[in-house]
Amino acid sequence: KQVKVAVVADGRPADGYTIGECTAKPNMIQISGGESVIEQIELAKVFLNVNGVSNDFTAKLVPKAYDDNGKEVKSSTLSFSSTKIRVKAKVLENKMIPVRVEVTGTPAEGYEYVETQCLPEEVEVAGTPKRLASVSELVVPVDIEGMTSSSANLEQNINVADYLAEGITVTEEYEKVSLKITIEQLVSRNIEISADDLKFQNLGENLVAEALNANETGTIIVSGRSSVLDALPDTAFTPYVDCKGQKPGVHTLPVLLELGDTCEIVEKATFRIRITRVQGTENNTA
Repeated sequence: KQVKVAVVADGRPADGYTIGECTAKPNMIQISGGESVIEQIELAKVFLNVNGVSNDFTAKLVPKAYDDNGKEVKSSTLSFSSTKIRVKAKVLENKMIPVRVEVTGTPAEGYEYVETQCLPEEVEVAGTPKRLASVSELVVPVDIEGMTSSSANLEQNINVADYLAEGITVTEEYEKVSLKITIEQLVSRNIEISADDLKFQNLGENLVAEALNANETGTIIVSGRSSVLDALPDTAFTPYVDCKGQKPGVHTLPVLLELGDTCEIVEKATFRIRITRVQGTENNTA
């Protein structure tokens, strides 16, 4: 019976190294013996000792017969067309590289992309020194087009081997990377503003400002991610008026809020502001 020869690496190579391709010559052999015994045989195996190796090497190994359950088939009637199998083993260097997620697309309307977390953040790959020199990171593309906060594929496992260049392999411990994509719904919130709480910024020299009606109120509508807006107390919003370039007189000016990058004003409120010159400075010159 003609069967394939499988090479089984036995042991662990030196630290920082991985066993690469192992080729058997011949890779097919003929096994002869009693009919009932031969019928059980599925393949031949040779066991390669790789303990502590750090360089490519060859070995001559004795083949053994196995059934499809991985159990050795033994019989005094068995004979092999090749009693020695020459195995050539490639020993590859290992290298840790970071994982970089490359996000493309935009979420569904009314939603915002927040982040993608990946575990592990680094993976160990193996290859020849020449090939490893050209590998500095593992780039994983993630398409978030049309996603919402309840999309089915917000959490996914990816096979690292699918994103490696030819000649680069991944060590067994790092074969998969888990991704968790965070997309949040955008919500709006009404912020009530009192004229008495206004601050004034960028006033010209010797100018002061005040709201024309201290009892006036207004509403600003703010849009942002739900987790951010829901967590902010009303006291976190500091309203101010930008008076840059404004001269003495009464002006209708919009109220602004210091919101950072996670929120934005979608509907402004305006207040009437009186700007006056400080007494005794009328005749000052620049």
